[in-house]
Amino acid sequence: FIIPVAENEEIQLTNLDKRFLQTPPIALNQAESHLKMMAVTVKNKINIILTVLRQKPGNNDEIIEKFAKFEEYSKQRKQIGSDLNQFLVYLAQKELSDEMSREVTRLIYLNKDLEIIATQLGKFMGVLFEQAEKNITISESGKDELNICLTRLNEIFADLTRFENLTDEQSANISILINTQNMLIAEARDLLISRIRSSEHSPYESIVLLDSLRSMDSLLSSMRYTFEHLFYKF
Repeated sequence: FIIPVAENEEIQLTNLDKRFLQTPPIALNQAESHLKMMAVTVKNKINIILTVLRQKPGNNDEIIEKFAKFEEYSKQRKQIGSDLNQFLVYLAQKELSDEMSREVTRLIYLNKDLEIIATQLGKFMGVLFEQAEKNITISESGKDELNICLTRLNEIFADLTRFENLTDEQSANISILINTQNMLIAEARDLLISRIRSSEHSPYESIVLLDSLRSMDSLLSSMRYTFEHLFYKF
């Protein structure tokens, strides 16, 4: 698989080697490595959305081009996630210690949670794509709020790929980031609600805002559970 790790930068992720299942500790390490790469692909999805949010009006062709790349990455991520889940299910069927069994279960749930988050980000990207296609935009203040939320989310995923073992201070800082990010998304949600109710929007723009709100609700719900698992382990 070819996955993006930054703007114009990609790496090749090899398939999980099922021969390692005969040596559970090695298989677990390989699965953790793939999970981190899954987080990288989600982080890249956030980068694309942030780029789109920062586009000046009139760059719709570029937005549509980025959406096409977004879809290509999504297909890769789904396949990686599916392979990882199958690998972990096989690993869970081996004779494992209680601690290792808990770790495998944790990775299975994290993989599912990352898939949920990526799916919701995909829905939000779809809303932005429709805006570009129909030349409809959300107000700058609304985009600013979403920009703040996604930037914070980006920082959290950056920490996931940077640390193997967190000190107590790092764990505390990440906990603050999680709480702040949740608060920012909640604020953006409230802002969208107020704009949906505003008479200044056309019926179509209200629908677009409502779709953004639904995606944000699902995204917030998913992240509440995911980040605690992710960062109190690493």
